[in-house]
Amino acid sequence: PTHKTIQKFGVWQKKKFMGRTFMGIIRSSFLIGKTGKIEELWPIVRAKGHASEVLKVISKKQPAARVATA
Repeated sequence: PTHKTIQKFGVWQKKKFMGRTFMGIIRSSFLIGKTGKIEELWPIVRAKGHASEVLKVISKKQPAARVATA
């Protein structure tokens, strides 16, 4: 994504790491529906367990659909 897109999604924010403060991308997830609208937002995501959380939401929204997993 372009920097303009990142800013529009609101994920370009101040971050802290090892005592330093800097601007960067906040790890977030967006579930975008078929119409192009954001259906779910997960701000400030932790990687562990996040994929299964997203799959649960998708399966609730589309119970008949099969979700491919790696």
